This record gives sequence, structure tokens and C-alpha cells, in this order.
Amino acid sequence: TPSVRDGRPVRMPVLGFGTLNLTGDDCYDAVLGALRSGFRLIDTAAEYGNEEEVGRAIRDSGVPRGEIFLTTRLDDKHLGRGKAMECFHNSLERLQVDYVDLYLIGWPGAHDLDETDTRNSLLRLETRKTMEKIHSTGRARAIGVSNFEISHLEELIHECVVPPAVNQVEVHPRLTRRALVRYCRDRGIVVEAFSPLGTGNLIDVSNDDGQTISERHGKTLAQIFLRWNLQQGNVVLTRTTDSDHRSE
Repeated sequence: TPSVRDGRPVRMPVLGFGTLNLTGDDCYDAVLGALRSGFRLIDTAAEYGNEEEVGRAIRDSGVPRGEIFLTTRLDDKHLGRGKAMECFHNSLERLQVDYVDLYLIGWPGAHDLDETDTRNSLLRLETRKTMEKIHSTGRARAIGVSNFEISHLEELIHECVVPPAVNQVEVHPRLTRRALVRYCRDRGIVVEAFSPLGTGNLIDVSNDDGQTISERHGKTLAQIFLRWNLQQGNVVLTRTTDSDHRSE
């Protein structure tokens, strides 16, 4: 279990449950099932449109709030000082919680700006400083980023008081992101891997390589791919509505 360190060390589970594309009762049932299966890290976002269901599942699970590591994030429509604070307050209200364990900037640029637009830098810094204020009150126990490259991280580390505790990015055996992962590790930034199984046919057991790897280790390819990320020292986010897959 790594510690996210941005002023006050916070213990973070190594395996989490993500809620992207889960809505309504499907989301509620999946999160409730995940918590009852032993997951303690739950990841959501304002843009997912499911914070109310996530919060309800947490309350109904019977698991004490203090045992759950809850993450949410603001989206690329809410970068900037005033919008970021409003987005955070709205997330707390929808989740019906007093605090989140981790609050993330979900994307390094605004939705209506080209990624090369220099205004993105100002918006990132304004947003980050707003999050530092939130962090100082204890309403976000840790603050981090998602989908940030090295150049974005360099900027924040140079300009902000509290360095990012976490960088949530896509990482798996075919997208190892070695330079980014090494950069984060050297600076005490926890790498949280989403899409750890990749996409498409990355874990297609029907091909010869997949069958060979699976048979050699006596594990499913999904288990092997998750293990690979964990052995890199990364926190891993999984997502499924299938109870058997969650146990797996």
C-alpha cells in the first residue's frame, strides 16, 4: 500500500475499482458489489455522471467511510479558479460526503482550447492553486492529476506549493510509459494505472501467445496483466460489472 505524500501522507490501496461508463443502477450495483468483494479504492469523476450512485453505494455498503479511499476529479470544462471550486463543492454534494481522499485534475487542457494554447498553462496553475486551498482545509486529503505528461508535471512542481500526489494515466504491457513512470517515481508521485488491460485484443487469449502465457503461469491473462502493473509499483484501477471478474 503506497503512501501519497503531498504534505500529509495518506495510505492508498494498490487495487481500485473504476466507474467510467457506469451509470444508474448498474453503477450502484457494481460499486456496492466491489466494496462487498473487498475493494476499498473507488474512483469516480464529475463528468461520469454517477457520483450520486457511487455515494449511495458507499453509504449502503456498511463499510466505514474511513476505510474507503474515494477519488473524484474535475473535468476539462471546469479548469480555472472559480469553476474548479464550484465543481468540487458540487461533487461533495452529489457524493454526500464531507471529504474525498484524492481530488484530481482530469485533463491538462480546457475542452475548448487547442492543446498547444498557452492559456492552458494559466488554467492549470489556477486550478492547482484552488485545489491547494481545498487540500489545506482537509476536504481533499490528497490532490493529484490525470493524463499529465512530464512537461505538465514539471510546470506544477515548479510553480505550486504542494506537488501532485498521484498521476493517473493509461499504463499496461503495451504502453509502458517508462520515462513518465520513472519521472513520477523519482519525485514521489504515485502512478495510478487506468485501462491496465489495454484495449482491443491486448489480452486476447485466443491467439497462441496469449494461450502460452496463460498456461505457463496458470492464471488468466487479466490476472497476469494486473500483476505486471502491480510489480511495477503502480496502483491499478479495474472496472467490471461481472461479480466473477471482480473476484478474479
